[in-house]
Amino acid sequence: MSKNQKTYLLLLAVIFVWGAIGYQFFQQYNPSVKEELKPQAIRFKPQKQLQAIQYTIRPDYRDPFLGKLYKKPAPKRKKVIPKPKVVFPNITYNGSIKGAKKSYIISINGVQEVFQVKQTMKGITLVKANENEVILKYKGEKKKFLLLQ
Repeated sequence: MSKNQKTYLLLLAVIFVWGAIGYQFFQQYNPSVKEELKPQAIRFKPQKQLQAIQYTIRPDYRDPFLGKLYKKPAPKRKKVIPKPKVVFPNITYNGSIKGAKKSYIISINGVQEVFQVKQTMKGITLVKANENEVILKYKGEKKKFLLLQ
């Protein structure tokens, strides 16, 4: 057999194999006879439900490293001490004074005081302020007061 004859024979075999593969795909996606679907009555058969087996873990096993019985330590409970509610005195924000340092007029229990930012009087500290509101701190709690109109 010559070299050309072998090439033609292999070419014919490759065409035959690829033709068979193409024919299979064609038959799969384009069937020649369509099957008619007939409506069938479907009967529902519920399956029996199996009960799950309950497993429990016994925590009284021997520790393989210490050789003692394992006992789960009792959880430590922290005592929760409720914070006492801070009651602010009667406070109103009356306005601000423009100058070299901006000052704010705040009435505490009916007595007007002039505050500057980070200044403390009668246990009340002015934390932050602007023309419309001030934030005061009293016994660790902060509260916002709006300008009295």
